[in-house]
Amino acid sequence: MAQNSWYKTVNIGQHFNLNYVEEETVPEEQILNFFTGEKDHIFHPDFMAELEEAAGKWEIIGEGNIPPDFRNDPFYVPEKEVKIEYSVAKFSGSKVNLLVFFRFGSSRWHSYNGLLKNLILPRTAFIDSLLNMEHYDNLYKKRFRGIGHGISASEMETELGRDYFEYLGQSLQLRNIYYGKHNLEIYIQDVTVMYIKEGRPNWMDSDSVVKHKQDE
Repeated sequence: MAQNSWYKTVNIGQHFNLNYVEEETVPEEQILNFFTGEKDHIFHPDFMAELEEAAGKWEIIGEGNIPPDFRNDPFYVPEKEVKIEYSVAKFSGSKVNLLVFFRFGSSRWHSYNGLLKNLILPRTAFIDSLLNMEHYDNLYKKRFRGIGHGISASEMETELGRDYFEYLGQSLQLRNIYYGKHNLEIYIQDVTVMYIKEGRPNWMDSDSVVKHKQDE
């Protein structure tokens, strides 16, 4: 399988399903209109004011104002304050897709977010440093015997076998795999390998770990 030009990042439990925001490409010469160089205050004050204004227009803001889809969910908790957040949704060698949002509620390990901006940014030295893109490159681009981001779980088993440990978590979308003989952790979302890491993961000490055996 050919390596994808875009690397989609893990988004288990993150939901942006109540609105649609078109992608907006930010030219390199306009980067400083959106971002500062400070990791603790990433957004330009004028851009932050725009984001807060957009968040304030959502009807779901307000204590006790629960979206209809969640009224029968006993675990749903609405957020009392607007906090602007961001995450890297996907990236390539030259671009980053950054989602800017606020969380309006949560239910157990699910987070429900109002998407405010869907930005396509150039991977300049400034943006790479600001978003710590070295971390994403190291995590998502790593491969072992052809196994890495974008490979199916069945292809993984064909190449590496079924002699592995697996953590049984809450989400059916997620699989955490550990090959002891290779000292390799593999993170799978929706039957697709997202990333691989060397080293024994902490979840191996959990009671929710099963041992698969190689088929005879």
